[in-house]
Amino acid sequence: MRKFFVLSLLALFCVSCAKTKKAPALAPPEPPPAPLTPMDLSVFDENEAGCVWNRIHFPGAEVKTIAQFPSTCAGADVVWSADLMRALVSFNPKHVSGSSIGGAKNDAPPKAQIGPLQAFEVDIATGNQTPLPPTKKLRGELELFGITPQGIVALSLESSDKLGKALAKEINKKKKTFQLSGGGEKISIELPKEPAEGTYAVAHAWLLKDGTWKRLESKFTTTGWDHGLGVNGLDTYHQFGPRAQMLLKVHSLPNAEELKEVGPLSAWTPQTDDERMRWEKQSTPHGELFAWMTGVEVDYMTGLLLYQPKGKEISPLPGLGFTKEELVALLIRGTWLLVGTKDIGAWPRVYDLRKGELAWSSDSARAVVFWPE
Repeated sequence: MRKFFVLSLLALFCVSCAKTKKAPALAPPEPPPAPLTPMDLSVFDENEAGCVWNRIHFPGAEVKTIAQFPSTCAGADVVWSADLMRALVSFNPKHVSGSSIGGAKNDAPPKAQIGPLQAFEVDIATGNQTPLPPTKKLRGELELFGITPQGIVALSLESSDKLGKALAKEINKKKKTFQLSGGGEKISIELPKEPAEGTYAVAHAWLLKDGTWKRLESKFTTTGWDHGLGVNGLDTYHQFGPRAQMLLKVHSLPNAEELKEVGPLSAWTPQTDDERMRWEKQSTPHGELFAWMTGVEVDYMTGLLLYQPKGKEISPLPGLGFTKEELVALLIRGTWLLVGTKDIGAWPRVYDLRKGELAWSSDSARAVVFWPE
């Protein structure tokens, strides 16, 4: 009897435990996708009247026209003032070539239709524009315009075989300075302590004051090789506000990590014996970006770009169109990825990094960058 009673108590205890046993916890719900980052694009595109400068707001792709210019968009560039209230817009015939996609050359107009370098000062709020005065009397060849805290500037490059040989002669003699004459003044140029690579030249900066150009500085420089600075070596250049073509000179992913093991990328890895060609990886809060790199002395990103949104498979960016033979510039802002041709910003493609989907593209726009903040 006692045995039966004990067994009954054990049975009741087991039943009680079974009833009070907790159900397995449910997996936490996936967090909602990050909201799209508001951002604007600066876009130059051609229409019947010439070249229009638009500011396109995302999400929504709402277009606001900033200014209209009586020229093609070939060679378009823009430099903003530090406060982003003014801009210097220029059209440089030197920057019309080299833009392509999918192996096809860009449809830039012939140089004969482009004319000389043109520049306009633009009031961002009103769109009012003022053409800059002629620069024919500046030393050397005009390279670009910009805005600094001092005002509007022009940068020119003085280069010739005669000048290069004269500079080389003084450098080999260990001279500290070179006296550059002509143009109504003598200019003392500080020389490097050792010979440099590339072509020797002199860069000049000019300030627009009271309607005329006044020389600000002159500096020894080199061109014709990967590390040649040209006019970019001037102190004045480093006082510029944001500049489209400078933003498009990116050589690598923002926070790149070189991949030693290609693993799942092997299906897309080109066959090559060149050790300089490799994959780089960029982690973002929304996924992993992979770029096929090339270069000799300087690394460059090619149009072979893959993306893996969180929780999804790796695949090429849809609708990109670039190839591994083409160089691209890649910019990231929040939830957005912008890809276009290096230096020129043509054939732009904008992607939603949350999903890896194409959000906007153009086959005619130029100098496309994120609007500075």
